[in-house]
Amino acid sequence: MKDSQKLIVATLILIAIIILEEFKAFNGINSYFLFHINLRNNLLIKFITDTASLEAFIIYMAILYFGQAILRKNVTKNVVSFIIAIIISMIATLFIKAFTMVPRPHEIQPHWSLLTSLINADYFSFPSGHTVRVSVLAFYITYVFDTTKQSKLRYLSWIYALIIMYTRLALQVHFFSDLLAGIVLGVWSSLLVIYFENVWKKIYDFIFKKIKILNIK
Repeated sequence: MKDSQKLIVATLILIAIIILEEFKAFNGINSYFLFHINLRNNLLIKFITDTASLEAFIIYMAILYFGQAILRKNVTKNVVSFIIAIIISMIATLFIKAFTMVPRPHEIQPHWSLLTSLINADYFSFPSGHTVRVSVLAFYITYVFDTTKQSKLRYLSWIYALIIMYTRLALQVHFFSDLLAGIVLGVWSSLLVIYFENVWKKIYDFIFKKIKILNIK
């Protein structure tokens, strides 16, 4: 299947999940997991889930990007692509949260304007930002990064992603549908960045052309 076809399929699946969420089609399975998994006071679960926080990923990306720039005197296309995919995925997550306005478990349904919802997007549950980030990471380790896509690390990356998803359910800060949407959104964001590589690469080269250690090689 071509990249364009993969992107179209991922887009249609993402739209379908959002529509189903709007029609509360996942209420049954969401209630099931919410009732059966509750480890809100478990410190180990909280520590594990924090390894996939936005702050943690900013640190990971900074180390990966600037570490590569310093050691190689340039950066690779795949690393830049990964960072852009994370950024795109977080922007998409922000807007979907604000649009759907699904409150987290045990929270009340607010009635805010779109602008207020955007400002307070973290109040909302759908989709799970943690799941989106680890899905992008697992996708790149499995299919994009040359040093990992043929190694056992690709399996470990998805195991890690599943563990993070479990922690989000166990802490009761997300519903099952949030995780489902997060996986699809993470893959969709990755495919989008890969498909439009020629576009973002030209912009990147124009911005950083005078900073040699940040040039893509």
